[in-house]
Amino acid sequence: MKIKCRLCNKGYYKVRESQYGLFGGCSTFPNCKSTIKTPDLIFEFLINRGVDIYSWDKECYKCYNKTKVYSYFLYYELEELDDIFSMLHGLGLGDLSWVDNQLIKKIETIKNCFSKTTKSSYVANTCNHCGALQGRNYVVDDPPEIFQELFHDHSMEKYLFHTFPVTEYDSELLSNLRNAL
Repeated sequence: MKIKCRLCNKGYYKVRESQYGLFGGCSTFPNCKSTIKTPDLIFEFLINRGVDIYSWDKECYKCYNKTKVYSYFLYYELEELDDIFSMLHGLGLGDLSWVDNQLIKKIETIKNCFSKTTKSSYVANTCNHCGALQGRNYVVDDPPEIFQELFHDHSMEKYLFHTFPVTEYDSELLSNLRNAL
C-alpha cells in the first residue's frame, strides 16, 4: 500500500533510514523533499487499512483446555507498507492502548490483568474456562500455534477475526504510535 505525498501529490512515501532512524520520504526525491515521521506515516497507513485482529486456539497453561486468544501484530501488517518492517516483531496486545481498549469492549476474555511473574499490569487474554491470564510471551512475542504462518509464511488470513477501522480523529492511537516507536 502506498501513501500519497502530502506536498507534491505525485509521489508516495517510501520508508527511508537515516542516522536518526526511520522516516517517510517522497519517492520523487530530489524533486520533492517532503518527509513524514514514522508514527505519522503508520497512522496514515492505518487510516487507509485499519488494524487487523487475529484469533486462534491456545491450550491454557493452567486448566489445559483450548481457549481463544486474540492479538494484533502491527509489524506484520506494516510489511504492506515496506519490507523493512518484516525484520521487526512485537507491537501486539498490550502495546497500544487505543487498540487494547477496542478489544476490551468487544471481547469479554480480554482484560487488564496483573501478572505475578512480571509484577505488572497489562492488557491480556484470559482463559474462557478458568480465567487464568494467558501471558504475553506465548500470545504476542512467540506464539507457537501460529509461529510459522506469522513469521515465516506470512499467511495469517485464516486467523483474521476482525478489522478495527481507524479515522483521522483517533488521536489516541497516533499518540500511542508516537510513544511506541
